[in-house]
Amino acid sequence: MDNLRHPSKLKLKIAFWYTTHKILLKRASLFFISLALILVIAYSAYGLNNYFSTISEFDDIIAGITENQISFETYQIRMKPISLSVKSVNFIKTEPGKFDFIAKIENLNKKWFIKKITYQFVSNNFSSSVYEDFILPSQSKFLFALNQSLSASPSNLNLKIVNLEYERVRSAIDVSQEDFFIEDVKFIPATGLPLSLARVKFQATNNSLYNFWDVPFKIILYSRSNLVGFNIASITQLKSEETRPMEIVWFDEIKNNITEVIIVPDINLFDQENYMPRDKEVGELK
Repeated sequence: MDNLRHPSKLKLKIAFWYTTHKILLKRASLFFISLALILVIAYSAYGLNNYFSTISEFDDIIAGITENQISFETYQIRMKPISLSVKSVNFIKTEPGKFDFIAKIENLNKKWFIKKITYQFVSNNFSSSVYEDFILPSQSKFLFALNQSLSASPSNLNLKIVNLEYERVRSAIDVSQEDFFIEDVKFIPATGLPLSLARVKFQATNNSLYNFWDVPFKIILYSRSNLVGFNIASITQLKSEETRPMEIVWFDEIKNNITEVIIVPDINLFDQENYMPRDKEVGELK
């Protein structure tokens, strides 16, 4: 018996403390287990309550997405380009069997550039050649078909739009048709001599910041309200702030008294190939 080891004093103290506090420990364990169960139940109840309280909001979000989709479709429809407005279609007889056709149209879109319009003039007894042109945003423009052969005057003449190619304008450009200033416009009638033909003279100034390889102009003649003639002419290599004289000879016989000459710049401002390199300025690196 002497060889048996006796428990240490520490173990005896622990055993004594456990024995005297056994009931208290059971109560504490039961308390903490009950508290944990209460927390789990409370958290579950909170989750369920939160789910049922937010499900209506979720339904509203889904409905809002659907409404937004409908609004987006409406937005797409609203942002489509407006159709061209054809203001007038007319013609003049230049000589026996020869006619010139003209139409005035307007691009009502501020953000859409028509980079190519394919068109022709048609009537009950005639279809002209097919032509191509461009129309700037918010631009009113004249379309021509010159020197068309036709045995008799066209009846019920109309402009037929064969094709349109639109391009959305993403950013503004710092040049416009108004930057080309026209002044000193004169119509000089023919004097009756074989070599003296009718002429239109004017001066054109490039008030933009850019140089251009080619600046076309469309010229329309009126005798009071009657259309008399129209033509196309160009000034080549017109530089910024440069003023150039221009003279267009009218080979068609004009007998009417010309009361108005309309000259309209017709330059494609979106054609980057038509912009000339700027001249080197003093102090600028070469």
